[in-house]
Amino acid sequence: MLAGMGASVDVFQMARARWEKRQAKVLKKVRTRMVNQENSDTGRSWSDVWGSPPRDQNNEEEASERAKRAAAAARRW
Repeated sequence: MLAGMGASVDVFQMARARWEKRQAKVLKKVRTRMVNQENSDTGRSWSDVWGSPPRDQNNEEEASERAKRAAAAARRW
């Protein structure tokens, strides 16, 4: 697909860049929360630092169905 274009897509570099961007965003949120927590006496939960999981990931049946479809697609590929 990219033959003759002179450059290939480095998917690992792209994934690393996305991960680093996400980590930076979370660290910024944590720093802000720590500063705000020092200024107030109320305790906040730290469990939602990474954000809440999408609703469709909560259902185990849907997750197993997605896993089956992914495995079938991998076998075909």
